Amino acid sequence: MDSRWLFIGGAVVAATFAFIYLGAVSKDVGKVSSKHLIIGVISARDHFLQRDAIRRTWGSQISKLPNSELLFVVGDDDCPYHPDDRMSPYDCDEWNILSTDFEASGLRRFFRSDLHERRTHVECYVGIGFKIFHPVLLMSVSVSMEFLLRVRNCTLILVDAEEVLEEVKVNLRSCSDTSEKNAFCDIKLASPLFLPRQFEGELRVFSDGIGESDLCGQSFFSLQQKENWVCDWVDTSVIHFKYLRSVRDSLVTWRGKSCPLLSAVYSIADRDVLKKHVESKLQRSFDWKEHLDFVLKKLAIEQVVHRDLLVLSHQDIYSTLPLKVMLVLRRLTQDFDFKLMMKVDDDTFVNISSLKMLMDTEADSLPKMWSHFHHHRSVPCMGKMSPCISGSLAQALAQAGPYMTSYVGEDVSMGIWISSAVNNATLIDVPCWLPRSECQETVLVSQLSPIDMLEMWKEN
Repeated sequence: MDSRWLFIGGAVVAATFAFIYLGAVSKDVGKVSSKHLIIGVISARDHFLQRDAIRRTWGSQISKLPNSELLFVVGDDDCPYHPDDRMSPYDCDEWNILSTDFEASGLRRFFRSDLHERRTHVECYVGIGFKIFHPVLLMSVSVSMEFLLRVRNCTLILVDAEEVLEEVKVNLRSCSDTSEKNAFCDIKLASPLFLPRQFEGELRVFSDGIGESDLCGQSFFSLQQKENWVCDWVDTSVIHFKYLRSVRDSLVTWRGKSCPLLSAVYSIADRDVLKKHVESKLQRSFDWKEHLDFVLKKLAIEQVVHRDLLVLSHQDIYSTLPLKVMLVLRRLTQDFDFKLMMKVDDDTFVNISSLKMLMDTEADSLPKMWSHFHHHRSVPCMGKMSPCISGSLAQALAQAGPYMTSYVGEDVSMGIWISSAVNNATLIDVPCWLPRSECQETVLVSQLSPIDMLEMWKEN
């Protein structure tokens, strides 16, 4: 089988809503259909308008490409929880809210422990990574008093993925009146810092001029089994503690018995809103079930009318996009004998004329990749610059799939898979692959709404 893969990186489909489907594009077992080009459009289950816009626009020109087929790829399973009742819009973990989070009031600390009377004999943790599930107000940041007495000066920072949100210089004079009692040096922020739902960040401590081997003191690395230091973490459903950063700058999964050098004091915002959210969950679940039933029926009708849905066995949510791409490769290499394959997202407009020109230039069966690349780098693996791959690479990836790991995004995963599966692929740089100021026409335009796609079609 001479299969070639054209991978077009596009905006990943935001599957905040994931849905169930009834049927699938079916092939007789053992029967292989021969195609020159297959275009697989990655689509969320409820994206009826997006699929309809493609059928009415560039999808209607597929017949101009020799022996080609357009398929919309969806999953066969859905998250049963309403999006508002999930811990993340990208996954399917239920968010169970504790009554203590909306019934009690007052300030809370990440954890409490008495650092003066006990010593720890575990790893020294200098950072706490966490995620917010309901808005909180960060009132103060804290550092171990024992640590501060030894280093005298340090810096506490709160960072998110892009920037430093708070930076606090700390010395013994900075501590509040209650610090000694709590075994922490508490530094009240100039004004409370609002952390919204889905905020992800890290609280971290630094000390200038002190090497990492001396940062925590020898007692932190003692292997002698004396008295264990166990911290009392607040039982809460509004903050999820994700990881701890060790003094050696490595990350480990957060464990409830671990004791970092720093903490924080916060209050839960809008407790009434949180309470109402809990009280309305039953109705929300009922409405969501009705919505899923509606989507299921509508998908069945769509398949009867168009016969262009390829349904794969996986839960159709954002976090499974890498799995979906791998399943596409495996399914299509099993069901089709194709020369070229192309993957796009359902917010992408494909210029069929430009695509045909690229297809006409393809002559041999060697592994190839088409895209617009960043030069002087390794194989592109992120965002819109994901490579297009061809030749036996599709087959190689499908065969290697069971042994490959899925990463955060489909584009990242594909880039890593490519670099792992083949080392002799040719990069074909297409400068006008995506819109650029010097390009009058491009192969594709992404991040379009259905209305945008229809307007672009009218203009062309």
